[in-house]
Amino acid sequence: MKRLWWIVGCWLPLTLAAQTVTVEVGVDRDSIGIGERFVYSITTDHPKNVTLLGEAVTDFSQFEVVQVQKHQPVDRGALISEKTEYTITTFNVDTFIIRAPKITYVLGSDTLTTEGQPKLIFVTSVLDTTIKDIRPEKPLIAGKINWAMLIGIGVGLLLILTLIVYGAYRLYKRYQANKHQRAQFVPPAPSRLPEEIAIESLDAIRQKQWIEKGEFKIFHIEVSNIIRLYIEQKFLMPALELPTSELIAEFRRRRLSDDNYTALLRRFLEVCDLVKFAKYQASQHECMEVFDQAYDLVRINMANLDAPLNVVEKS
Repeated sequence: MKRLWWIVGCWLPLTLAAQTVTVEVGVDRDSIGIGERFVYSITTDHPKNVTLLGEAVTDFSQFEVVQVQKHQPVDRGALISEKTEYTITTFNVDTFIIRAPKITYVLGSDTLTTEGQPKLIFVTSVLDTTIKDIRPEKPLIAGKINWAMLIGIGVGLLLILTLIVYGAYRLYKRYQANKHQRAQFVPPAPSRLPEEIAIESLDAIRQKQWIEKGEFKIFHIEVSNIIRLYIEQKFLMPALELPTSELIAEFRRRRLSDDNYTALLRRFLEVCDLVKFAKYQASQHECMEVFDQAYDLVRINMANLDAPLNVVEKS
């Protein structure tokens, strides 16, 4: 009996330590017009033997929460999944960061905290074409009506309207032509393999020592451009022109790689966007993680090459 209690005492802490609580964040879109709404969701998965101290919360002070919908917990066997959706809007034009939601829970005799991921939201202005009908209090023409002048004005207005319609038609045809050219985008074939060019460019970034000099924003801009150019040359798509959300959607639509590679590419680009556009202050450790991800995005595809490259290993 004593030996049995000794075995239980040794394995119980290991079992509790293996239990994890995860917080996943999602949005139905990350780019909206001013006054438009989007859905922000927080999903918490936790073992049944874990006690949550409240719900996962984040800071919505920059937004207006229109509606909160809390779903019923879902039993997934060993885990319980709890999901809350927030319908949010804002009337300010800017690039916002919704900070990572945090939750505190009790595991055994320990009180722990975990968090999700920050989200970048782009809010753009919408042109207001509403024109009020302002009528004069007195008629513009006093006395006898000059029909010839009115006919001339009418013909002039009709001509202007015709020019506007024709101009709109031409703009539409140009848009369709550009859209077709964008769909048929084929970048010029590089004289060397895309992997070789990308690795050489990343090694050059290392020589510049942007991280050691504290130039984190310059580092993220350059390393992001290198990977976007690599994706453009490797998969024949305009990666340098597309925003991250459209690039990932096109990547998945064309099934250019497996889900793990696509997820790694999305995380890499979103972190670079946070530093470039949202003034996120990354640490030196976070910069090194981004650098490692950039190398991984290139090296993963090297396994499919007939002749492996002579790649300089990361120090």
